[in-house]
Amino acid sequence: MKKYVVKFSFWGAALYLLSCSNNNTGTTNSAATNSTDSAVHAAIDKTKEDTTAAASHDFILTAARKGLGEVAMAKLAQTNGGSKAVKEYGKMLEKDYSISNKKLLAIATAENITLPATVTDEQTTNITRLQNLKGNNFDKEFIPVVIENHTQDMVEFKKIIEGNNSQKVKDFAADMLPMLQTHLDKAKALHAAVK
Repeated sequence: MKKYVVKFSFWGAALYLLSCSNNNTGTTNSAATNSTDSAVHAAIDKTKEDTTAAASHDFILTAARKGLGEVAMAKLAQTNGGSKAVKEYGKMLEKDYSISNKKLLAIATAENITLPATVTDEQTTNITRLQNLKGNNFDKEFIPVVIENHTQDMVEFKKIIEGNNSQKVKDFAADMLPMLQTHLDKAKALHAAVK
């Protein structure tokens, strides 16, 4: 919604400025044209800044919620997991996401963004379902969830790197990609081992 308001405001301002500059009676006023061009370029730059800030803000909030959810699921893997490999995987997830959540907090603090204290709705559903499972039953349900989450995250983080986001957010996403890939690869290996 914010993006549409910003875009609408920009285009409305641009059209107004252009209509004002076209009110001359056939003579071209170079100073007025340059002034209008400068105003349009300033409005475009402002719109780009607003869009970048909004995209970065949204990503930070979503990544924070997902990070909290990954830590919660990692703790469940350590307590409810059936195999030693799943429990170790849970330890790795908890450690890695705790570190990345701290990095994200530093970015959010610098950007004056308050991070949410809740996980995503999808993670809430998965956590609730997984809490009631133990042993091999837990492992069979947990690993596919982790694979799906990390596959989605890889796609999203790549979009963030390529998209219109602040450099800090792009750097964070780029730093996270190798970790996400490692988690995904290990989850796939676990999936093959869990019968």
